[in-house]
Amino acid sequence: MKFLLALLLAFATSTVFLPQAWPLQTFQIGAFLLLAACIVARPLPPFRWVWLPILCIPLWGLLQLVTHSTAATSETRAAVLRWGALAAVFLLSYILGSHKIARRVFLDLFVGFAAALAVLCLTQLFTSHGSVLWLFDTGHEEVYGTFPYYNNYAQFVELALPVALWSALSSGRGAIGYALAGGRNT
Repeated sequence: MKFLLALLLAFATSTVFLPQAWPLQTFQIGAFLLLAACIVARPLPPFRWVWLPILCIPLWGLLQLVTHSTAATSETRAAVLRWGALAAVFLLSYILGSHKIARRVFLDLFVGFAAALAVLCLTQLFTSHGSVLWLFDTGHEEVYGTFPYYNNYAQFVELALPVALWSALSSGRGAIGYALAGGRNT
């Protein structure tokens, strides 16, 4: 299940440059299906108050839809699905990350994916002439991995860098690999 969550998140990150609706919808469906499978496979942990703000975001949109108090129904529906999928990923991460070994494996997968994406970004930045994966023209001079804008790539690096550096400092084994991964993400 952890591997499927990592694969789903890698898919969402790798297709962020596509303007079509299918990558986002695939991510949303995958997040809901994984949460359903996780709940069937193991019981949901006891309710935590930290969940409340995260779960209330999609519920607020549902409340707007039910009471017909939204200015744009289709945009509110899309936002409910998007925030619902993100809440599902949060719950999945909470459930699957409750074990120390599972959390370590997931973070290792994330750091490895981020390092690979950083190498791709640097390679594409100097050789792709504005095409994502050297195939899809973006109309921009520079592309940053699979991210359409530098800010999006910077946000991803801001997530990966602390994980890589903490892993380098706290891990006796493989500390150099984590440090190199952190260095690639800067």
